[in-house]
Amino acid sequence: MNGCHYEVSPGDGTRYDFVTVEDPYGGILVIWPGHSTWRWYPDDRLKFLHGQECEYARKAMYEHLQAISECE
Repeated sequence: MNGCHYEVSPGDGTRYDFVTVEDPYGGILVIWPGHSTWRWYPDDRLKFLHGQECEYARKAMYEHLQAISECE
């Protein structure tokens, strides 16, 4: 999962556009351009790093990342 782009619409009228890149220090960096950066640990958690923290975005991104990781 190196340099992937996602557009997620969780069905509640919102849409999230984010990018993931492998983090050399562990996990996957999740960048929500113009908003925030997170670090995702597959099958564990999505940790907020900086920017604007939004619980709705965190939940939508986490659920999407978990779903696609189960398919790989």
